[in-house]
Amino acid sequence: MSSAVATTTVTSTQRGPKSHAIKPEQVLSGKETETVTAVDEHDRFFWTYTEEPHRTRRQAIIKAHPEVLKLCGPEPLTIPAVLAVVTLQIACAYALRNTAFLSWPFLLTGYVVGATANQNLFLAIHEISHNLAFKSPLANRLLAIVANLPIGIPYSASFRPYHLTHHKSLGVDGLDTDLPTALEAWFLDSVAGKAFFATFQILFYALRPMMVYKLPLTWIHALNVAVQLVFDYALVRFVGGKALAYFILSSFLAGSLHPVAGHFIAEHYVFGQQTRSKDPSQTPDVVKDAPAPMETYSYYGGLNFLTYNVGLHNEHHDFPAIPWTRLWKLNKIANEFYRDLPCHHSWVGVIWQFIMDREVGLYCRVKRKEGGRMQYFRLTLARLLTVKNIHNYVLFERSSPPGHQSRHDHNARQGTLDLHAENGQLAPREAGLADKFKRFARWDTPTILARANGEVVARLNEGGEADRPEIDRSALQTMLLASLPSGKIRWGAKVQEVRRDEKGSMAVEFDDGRVEAGFSLVVGADGAWSKTRRLVTGVKPRYFGMHYVTSRISARNPHYAQAAALIGKGTYMALGGEKMLMGQRLGDDSFFVGVGLHLPDTWDPKIELADATTFRAKLLEGQLKGFGEEQRNLVRWSEGECYSWPLWELPREALRWENVPGVTLIGDAAHLTVPSGEGVNVGMDDSLQLAQQIAEFGLDNLDCAAVEYEKLMFPRALAAAEDAEHSKTLWEPDSPRAFLEAASLSR
Repeated sequence: MSSAVATTTVTSTQRGPKSHAIKPEQVLSGKETETVTAVDEHDRFFWTYTEEPHRTRRQAIIKAHPEVLKLCGPEPLTIPAVLAVVTLQIACAYALRNTAFLSWPFLLTGYVVGATANQNLFLAIHEISHNLAFKSPLANRLLAIVANLPIGIPYSASFRPYHLTHHKSLGVDGLDTDLPTALEAWFLDSVAGKAFFATFQILFYALRPMMVYKLPLTWIHALNVAVQLVFDYALVRFVGGKALAYFILSSFLAGSLHPVAGHFIAEHYVFGQQTRSKDPSQTPDVVKDAPAPMETYSYYGGLNFLTYNVGLHNEHHDFPAIPWTRLWKLNKIANEFYRDLPCHHSWVGVIWQFIMDREVGLYCRVKRKEGGRMQYFRLTLARLLTVKNIHNYVLFERSSPPGHQSRHDHNARQGTLDLHAENGQLAPREAGLADKFKRFARWDTPTILARANGEVVARLNEGGEADRPEIDRSALQTMLLASLPSGKIRWGAKVQEVRRDEKGSMAVEFDDGRVEAGFSLVVGADGAWSKTRRLVTGVKPRYFGMHYVTSRISARNPHYAQAAALIGKGTYMALGGEKMLMGQRLGDDSFFVGVGLHLPDTWDPKIELADATTFRAKLLEGQLKGFGEEQRNLVRWSEGECYSWPLWELPREALRWENVPGVTLIGDAAHLTVPSGEGVNVGMDDSLQLAQQIAEFGLDNLDCAAVEYEKLMFPRALAAAEDAEHSKTLWEPDSPRAFLEAASLSR
């Protein structure tokens, strides 16, 4: 589970820069959010709804060939290789010190020797950024600064974080700075435009990252700049300006129309005709469920010798910890994983095809959204502030704007919520969303409780007698997002820290180093791992010992009718042996499938769930072996990826605190519990109560509003924690009997 942070600011009319801030949560690892906006008409990239392919292939290779892990680790040969090329370039610069800049010896040397050498150094820095020269990270960074010297412009320190993000977030719009923007792709969508791009691509790669997001400056950046400037000054002072001009020319040509520059285009541009999804909000499911096009290509040609084998790019992305000298060994050991993948054999041919082929261009890149499941409480609070005529606020949200995610995978992660009439439904009603809520909600959603063998022991809420309708999490999120004025959410703003500044106001620092200050009140809705909570209590969540592993059954599944007969209109839960197997009908008539398992906190879903088919088989033959065949079929029939949701909770002592001026909490940040059906309702009530107090006390008395809100919230939080204790009986050995007894005692 990952937590994200957003902030809503409401500026006091009297206090000038002071603001009110609200922060939300992204409960699962950010990938899937419901479509609420259309894509720009010029956006014709290959939008995909799947994970990047390298993690899955890496796990499959490790499973088939565990010996490949022995290939990981530093390669000492990188060190003399770097020093040799740096020496060569300095020698060439010295030799050309008296040669005319535009003479053919100068230009030819720059193209043949200088560009090749500096591309080699670019890729040495690429190699070193993965800590593959020394064991010490600091030693690697210092070697990168040395490799940077003949390039003429300091860039090694900045390259490393941008490049590592490229690996972690391959194709993620707004994070992977290797991706061309829609404006670039549209403006350069012609033979002349692509020729211009290929000629000046080094400038695009140098400038684009700073336009996408900015890095915080650190001492290593300062050292990189200082060393480079001193070196450049000494070079000009003692050798002459033409020596530095040679370095700059070499760097430019290395990223221009040069054979070794072909790797920039060859690595991730899609070659060959594929089906594009122009507007994901309107794309038919047949396109959404189509496999993603190849997004990484290897090159198996002779120029790898001069470029640290960067052409073996699938191999490199699969195992970034394997150095250049051992990538061919990886290819040989795991050849069955690579031999059938599309690849290139000529970088010159890649450049030519990129420019001349009208079916290939800057649009030919695979993109995905970071996205994520956003918490509803801060969206509800923002909507309530709006209807109460409080408009000077903004939300800072870690995830990218929704609009490019598969609804099916989204539902496989999220399931449904039941909003209670006495608390959860009050906020939408006061927010003016009651009618829209009714369109999304489903009242006739009974719950069936069964033993592991399938024996039904209880049927609850049949006929919808309790006013607790179900609503898909995705539908609630969509409804709330659509109700907010445009421009109120700042997407991609990940909060690193919330603190009080020297003026006494609240300040919010983002992971890119930016700081926004002058907030009157910061309201944390950033979930389990709230950064705002640190200001009111040092108590951290504790692991409950359970994971939900979730998947889905679509309406097109050949076993859909059998699943529907078992699950019915609402929720089906089979309990036994301290485990749970659950199915829930969703608004699109697909089924959310969840399995509750006792797992250690060392259990790694990235490894265990990498191969969903293998995981299902292990689950059916292992922990679910005691369940009936009909119940186990829900797992057997489920489709696609499996997702993990570990359960955390706050101890009782963290559910009350002394008020801290400028700070308060709502939702899971305030009272995280294991699922009990009450968490979202209490969180929605938090939003309503806080909005009411802000409206009553006014923007000049936000601290008073927070104090009164907390007085109302603390008892509700303790009551929710008590309800959560009852829900824990779901995983007791004699459940569902223990759960039904606890439920009857709690009434």
